[in-house]
Amino acid sequence: MTAKDFINREERSKRSSPVCFVADANTSYNGMMWDQSANGFSAFIKIFTHNVEKASIFNDFLDLDALTKKFLGKKFTISYLDNNNQCFGKLRECTVVRCERSWERDYELFLGCKYTDSLTTSEVSTSFEKEMADVSFDDEKDKQLLKTLQESDPDVIALTFPARHFYVKYIRDMAEELATLAGFDSLSAFQIKLATDEVYTNAFKHGSPRYCQSRIRVSFIVDGSTFFVRIKDEGGCNISRKDIMRNIEKNPGQKSGMAIVDSFMDGWAIETLKAKSTVVSFYKCKDQD
Repeated sequence: MTAKDFINREERSKRSSPVCFVADANTSYNGMMWDQSANGFSAFIKIFTHNVEKASIFNDFLDLDALTKKFLGKKFTISYLDNNNQCFGKLRECTVVRCERSWERDYELFLGCKYTDSLTTSEVSTSFEKEMADVSFDDEKDKQLLKTLQESDPDVIALTFPARHFYVKYIRDMAEELATLAGFDSLSAFQIKLATDEVYTNAFKHGSPRYCQSRIRVSFIVDGSTFFVRIKDEGGCNISRKDIMRNIEKNPGQKSGMAIVDSFMDGWAIETLKAKSTVVSFYKCKDQD
């Protein structure tokens, strides 16, 4: 992939996520991912917080040629940044194929990057198709959202937990943190946290016939505008979306777990395979200004 290919690449999705470019154990650069596609992404990075060689700066202006030599063709590992600007978790490996002066305030460089790894190398990443194989929506709006989500080449984070309730705090906090990093406002992130808590708790209570020997799989699927959660247990409870909605409508003042999901999320679905598994999926879309 050349710089020209990067400029003309199609199906890019807007993505504003704090990231860290890690070159080695002693060298890293903080930045903001701008957009992303299946082949690569672009990002703005800060360099003045680091001891950049004097040759790179002249009269407070960037010497782009010197910086291009410093970054172009170099390999980095990209990690998310938490709220304390600390790197956590390996995201992807990339090579810089484009280097320009930034037009965004507080950032000095704009980089175009090509992915050089595979999602299968990540310990927590898996394919969209695998995670969504047993997710089904009836509404056309929801079906279209799934199609758009798949085409955006989203990040997929899937973790499997023993069916113990004390994991719920870790899972719900992770959901809120990921939503915040993905650019959702604090209210939306909190609503995603509550919905995740309720559905995981249901999976623990009603979908874990072998108690701590049972397993609950939690998947977060995130792109620039949608946060999708899928929680799968081993219970296979014989219940449908119609049953749940009928109960919510009969008891409007009773805030059951799924009533909270229905109230806070933009869409949800439930799939059951008798005596084998139940999958609850829900999603929240970012507010568009």
